[in-house]
Amino acid sequence: FLDKLLSSDPLWLRNACQLGGAHLPSKADASKEDDPDQRQLETSGGRRRSDPGFSATLLIGGPGQGKSTLGQLACQLHRASLLQPVENELTSTQRELVRSFVPAAAGKPRLQVLSLPKSPLLPLQIALPELAAWLAKEPTSQTKDDCPAVLRFLASLPSAKTIGLSAHSLLALASHMPSLLVLDGFDEVGATQDRERLVAAARALLAVLVQRNAAAQVVATTRPQGYAGELADIGLPLRERYLAPLLRNEALEYARKLVEAKIA
Repeated sequence: FLDKLLSSDPLWLRNACQLGGAHLPSKADASKEDDPDQRQLETSGGRRRSDPGFSATLLIGGPGQGKSTLGQLACQLHRASLLQPVENELTSTQRELVRSFVPAAAGKPRLQVLSLPKSPLLPLQIALPELAAWLAKEPTSQTKDDCPAVLRFLASLPSAKTIGLSAHSLLALASHMPSLLVLDGFDEVGATQDRERLVAAARALLAVLVQRNAAAQVVATTRPQGYAGELADIGLPLRERYLAPLLRNEALEYARKLVEAKIA
């Protein structure tokens, strides 16, 4: 999955989004892909089928299958690629983290098959349960001072406050360089009203990015249980892809690599 995601071009949202009066995919539309034979089966370690369009994906899988891990790793690869040219200006801890994604350069055996993206995106990872809790305490307006609620939430996080990163700075960055939007953990938000706020917030963010002629990849994650197709209303059609269990020999191979990496 990651190999395909990293090799896919970001979407020009003005062309890809269906906002305003355009037709939005409905739950009935989504049900057309309920046939298991039509689903894209993926494993967290590799791909089962080839498909070029991974830039608007709804990743569906059970607990512990690696949905969040895949989103986190994708963001980390893009961060490392962005920081690698200026690694000499980083702290020793930050520099070591960046170099950990290029083990061959450090003289270690290369256990991963993923390379850093040559055209890195601005990684924006949004934990949807945390966003839902934040939205419940915020004013109802999804856009304030022309800045979407999602970006104001990211700017409110301690990691952003530590470096003085504002919501307007994030908006400027997302407007001038392609971004990777990871909407993680929709299934962990149970209340209908909270889910409605999340969908409205994601839609408002995409609408602002469309106005600014921005490009992006969007990856959302959820468990199949309790998901009723709500993300069809964010204004960007997401292709459903299902994580499949690892085969026994695949699980053993990844366990071997994990042990080697831990004791190397």
